[in-house]
Amino acid sequence: MTAAKPGLYANIKAKKDRIAHGSNEHMRKPSDPDAPTAEDFKKAKKVPTAKKVPTAKKAPTAKKAPAAKKATK
Repeated sequence: MTAAKPGLYANIKAKKDRIAHGSNEHMRKPSDPDAPTAEDFKKAKKVPTAKKVPTAKKAPTAKKAPAAKKATK
């Protein structure tokens, strides 16, 4: 079984982490030749890379009765 390659967003996060730790790298500008294009980001949206976490079901709540108004003098 072959291991899946990390996705676009995983690569971006890894590079930002390396930069934060002082790697002297820099992020490419959108106009640079090897920078990800808008089409690359659209493709990355379509690829399911994250595991879906089931959401916890909330227990039904009882409706509260309206509070009685205090009598004023």
